[in-house]
Amino acid sequence: KIMSGNKGGVLSRVFGGSSKGGAKTKVAQTPLEAIQQLRDVEDVLNKKVEHLEAKINEETAIARRDARTNKRNALNALKRKKRLEKTLQQIHGTLTTLEYQVLLKF
Repeated sequence: KIMSGNKGGVLSRVFGGSSKGGAKTKVAQTPLEAIQQLRDVEDVLNKKVEHLEAKINEETAIARRDARTNKRNALNALKRKKRLEKTLQQIHGTLTTLEYQVLLKF
C-alpha cells in the first residue's frame, strides 16, 4: 500500500491533530511555511489519487474479464471499485478544501 506507514502524520499536523493525545503545543508558523505545508499535503493526496485511479482501473478490468466466467469474482471487483471510488471522492473533497485554504493564505 502506498503511504500507509505514516497514518495521518502530515494531515493531522496540518489540521491540528495530535498523534500523542496530550496537550497541543502551538508553534509560531509563518504564512509561507503554512502554504508550503499545505502544498506538501496536496502533493501526498495527489499521489494517493493516482494510486486509487490505477486500482479502480484494475478492478474494472477484473470485473470485465470475469463477467461471464466468474460472476462472484466480478461482483466482488465491482464492490471494491465502488469503495475505492468513494475514497477517491473524499480525497477530492479534501483537495478542494486545501486549495481553498492556500487561497486564503495569500
